Amino acid sequence: MMNKPAVVKLMGKTENNRYELVCDIAKRARQLNEGADAFVDDTDSKPIATAIKELEEDKIYFAEPEKDELFGN
Repeated sequence: MMNKPAVVKLMGKTENNRYELVCDIAKRARQLNEGADAFVDDTDSKPIATAIKELEEDKIYFAEPEKDELFGN
């Protein structure tokens, strides 16, 4: 059974932006799917569940891009 963390709790880790939360978790899941090592002991789960668990346990964080990166300067 998949753990279903409260979205509100996880949103606090991404500047309270649901879209950013989903994009960041999907990005981490792709990394795991491509062979990146997981930071939690959760080998039975799918990459998306592992990414959520990593965020929930504060094993990963998502940095805000610099203003220059956003506008290509």
